[in-house]
Amino acid sequence: MVISAMMILSVVVTEFAYVAQVNQRMAYDSLDQLKALYSAKSAFKLSLLRLKAYQNVRAYIANMSSQAGAAGAAAAQSMVPQKAIDQIWAFPFSFPLPLDLPGMTMVLKDEIKKFQDESNIAGKYTSFIESESSKFNLNTILQNYLPLPKPSSSPAGTSTTTAANNGQNVPAAPGSTPTPQPTASSVSLEVIRQDMSQLISQILANKFQADPDFQDLYRDIRVPDLMDQILLWSDVTYQSARGRSDEISPKRAPMYSITELAMIPQIDDAIYDLLSGSLTVAPTNSINVNKITGQTLKAIFPLMLDPDIKLFFEFRDSQERDNSFKSEDDFFKALAQFSPSYNGSRLEDARKDLAAKGYRFVIQENVFKIKATAQVNGATKTIEAEVLLLDAGAPAAGVPAAGTAPPPATANPTSTSNFSSLSQTGLKITFMRIL
Repeated sequence: MVISAMMILSVVVTEFAYVAQVNQRMAYDSLDQLKALYSAKSAFKLSLLRLKAYQNVRAYIANMSSQAGAAGAAAAQSMVPQKAIDQIWAFPFSFPLPLDLPGMTMVLKDEIKKFQDESNIAGKYTSFIESESSKFNLNTILQNYLPLPKPSSSPAGTSTTTAANNGQNVPAAPGSTPTPQPTASSVSLEVIRQDMSQLISQILANKFQADPDFQDLYRDIRVPDLMDQILLWSDVTYQSARGRSDEISPKRAPMYSITELAMIPQIDDAIYDLLSGSLTVAPTNSINVNKITGQTLKAIFPLMLDPDIKLFFEFRDSQERDNSFKSEDDFFKALAQFSPSYNGSRLEDARKDLAAKGYRFVIQENVFKIKATAQVNGATKTIEAEVLLLDAGAPAAGVPAAGTAPPPATANPTSTSNFSSLSQTGLKITFMRIL
């Protein structure tokens, strides 16, 4: 009886010990998941802070330029190179801070290590901010997302502000000066869809030319069928003449993330990786020429040769001097300089054709994609978001115009950490998800 009782007790104790270990592991895993989530949120908020700093610097330079007049505007803008300003948001951030950077002294390394040890931050996180205006907005193939034309004069008293370079209309402050307003889009939906189809065809053609193995695998892909499935997925009013695949039911709504392309029949990982490099669903209707990639550039200007594209980017991204484009005209001048296929009347014809299709070329970024990833032990959390800068080019919140007194302090200022009130700061989150 004693031996039997001991056997039963040993089994029960072993089971209790195993259950306790499992519960302890689950509790620690949940704690790690929670730590990773809040570390990712911290990285995300730091990214928003960097975007706000970038917006304030732009507004400050714009104010200096306006105060200096036409003669001193160029000098005011050249005080800080555009590349240096872009590094406010473009430089990747990570924690713990790297200690092996070139030029870092031993004293600085010790101070950074002491700070990291005293911070008690568990795990590590990274934050990347990418330009989305260097890509084409896939949602423009929908009726409600047609690109707005260039602004035209609006009647006095109907004052609204258009967020620069993105085509988004934002109500202006009461009593503000009326600004030019875009009218109804002069580009038809059919033209936009045909142009998007031609763009995808050009992207595939460029890939076929550069990679014969890729061409052998995907030579049978038909862009009209691909566009048909994309429209069927994202447009509730679209009626497909080719039918649809029964594998995945179409969403029948605008795309919220470019990753939805992977749900489209005929788009596998290789096609998705190719198209996602030039397409986005962020609310942008313009192309940032200072961030445009080689794939996108060749898709817009198919006559450019690879050596011409290489020379073009060597000029724009020069480390010795600031060759960033200050205007759309500078971009087209460089295009004519490095590509013999686009000069004289041919360049003017291409420029008019792009303008007729609704293409806009801008020099500053206003639409960003943030990806913040945190890791604590085995737990990983990622926050992805698309952020739009509102009232870009106007005085930013908290930055008084040059020559004006700062606003009076309030007696009981209020603050909130809700992302819903973020637009009051000049930033607007148009999409966010936690993975």
